[in-house]
Amino acid sequence: MISPFAFANKIKPVNTSREQIRSFLSASYTVLGFHNLFPKQTIKIYIMDLDDRDSSGIYNVKELYIGLNKNNNPEEMLTACLHESIHSVCDFGYGTDEKCTSTLVAKLKADVAIIAQLLLDNTYKRAAYIAHTKLAYRAKNGDHYDDNQWRTVGVRSKYANKRVKR
Repeated sequence: MISPFAFANKIKPVNTSREQIRSFLSASYTVLGFHNLFPKQTIKIYIMDLDDRDSSGIYNVKELYIGLNKNNNPEEMLTACLHESIHSVCDFGYGTDEKCTSTLVAKLKADVAIIAQLLLDNTYKRAAYIAHTKLAYRAKNGDHYDDNQWRTVGVRSKYANKRVKR
């Protein structure tokens, strides 16, 4: 799958990191995508000064970009990322768009925050794992499965609410 978003400028946010914004957007699109709501093409992300508009974020439907206020605090940034991500995949119609979008943000924000924090934690550790597992890598003792892939991590069944046994 092609990434649903890409940073389009080099302006740095003041109170959040680009990694944190990336985690907010990735988590937002993950939750929306789980329910078959995907942007039709990659959405450009601009970090902007929106203080003069008194706005934490904007979505431009014609040019397909999300603008995020560089001065947002982390909570505002999460809200703006989710809100504008919803705008990029849903149109609730004239006269209801903001009410429906903001209501959906209120209901999804806690789940998105959990996923975003999971993505943010150990960002550089995962990047190192990926960087050190190149396509040119050759196993020392020939190609084989790494048995550690079967290590139990505690997956639970929704229906039995017990740990899945292997």
